[in-house]
Amino acid sequence: MVKQRMMVLGAGAAGLAAARELLDHSMDVVLVDKEDRWGGRAATYGCKATHRCTACGVCLLLDLLEDMEQREALAFYPRTELVGWKSRPEGGFTATLRDAAGKAWDEQVSALVVATGFTPFAARLLPDLGYGRLPGVLGADELEERLRIEGGLFLDGQRAKKIAFVQCAGSRHLLLGADYCSTVCCQYALRMALAMQQDFPDTEVTIFYMDLQAHARGFDEIVSVAEEQLRLLRGVPMHVERQEEGRLLVKYEDVEGARLQESPFDAVVISQGIRPGASTQQLALLLGINRDEHGFFMRHGTTQQSSRPGVYVAGTAGGPGDIRQSIASGRACAAALMQRNEEVGA
Repeated sequence: MVKQRMMVLGAGAAGLAAARELLDHSMDVVLVDKEDRWGGRAATYGCKATHRCTACGVCLLLDLLEDMEQREALAFYPRTELVGWKSRPEGGFTATLRDAAGKAWDEQVSALVVATGFTPFAARLLPDLGYGRLPGVLGADELEERLRIEGGLFLDGQRAKKIAFVQCAGSRHLLLGADYCSTVCCQYALRMALAMQQDFPDTEVTIFYMDLQAHARGFDEIVSVAEEQLRLLRGVPMHVERQEEGRLLVKYEDVEGARLQESPFDAVVISQGIRPGASTQQLALLLGINRDEHGFFMRHGTTQQSSRPGVYVAGTAGGPGDIRQSIASGRACAAALMQRNEEVGA
């Protein structure tokens, strides 16, 4: 029996999960990523456990990373792009790859898993919130990096003690072309806020939200803890300005009180929504697969199948999701791909 050779495009949580599942079933895997490392965005995330696990999924990715380092049947091509894709008369596909040095070559593969991830919403598209203009206004991804590197949020050498999170930034926003919920922003912000408060109990956090979306296992329990420790305010920040003493004044609509309010903070964190990956449109044309109304790769039902047989979509390449959901999606892609191969072989 000829050993199957599969390609996985994207080495984040979903791509690694798909690759491991395929390797576990004695298939060769070609893993391709534009970056010089594997793990994707989630590899830069820190654990958000407090006195207990909050199911953020970071440990699952770390397990994947450790496991994949031991795999001999894996061919990993970092800083490499897929630049050509065509069907072969005898079955399968010819994939043309090109590395950062400009070298191009062909790989013969039976199928492809597209796991190219997402792009965070560009917070600059909401200028009234002050991102890129006011010191102390930062994106959730930037806060993640600061917490990982510095252990806290420091501005001009001083730790920020009063912090506001602005939810639904770039999500559920018709004018910005994203009239959908990114599903993970609420749980992400709550986990990060609770983790900060665990390390620095004097931290005061206000979460401005439209409504809290419970899309993850155990989220209701996280909300219950957050209601006791954080200020959850159903309101929409309209404008952020810098005060003379350097603090940030947030002017917001208090939805439940039906009035305009304002409150000072040391820092404002914008919870960016999930948008399609930067290469999604180009890849869709190259692979001949469809995108949905929001620009993500389209999946058919629960099969993870794209509109082209032999091409599967995993993780946030097909829409918003968290680390756990991305890993589950990658594994589902591998299972669907193996089932297809058995049927074709039969």
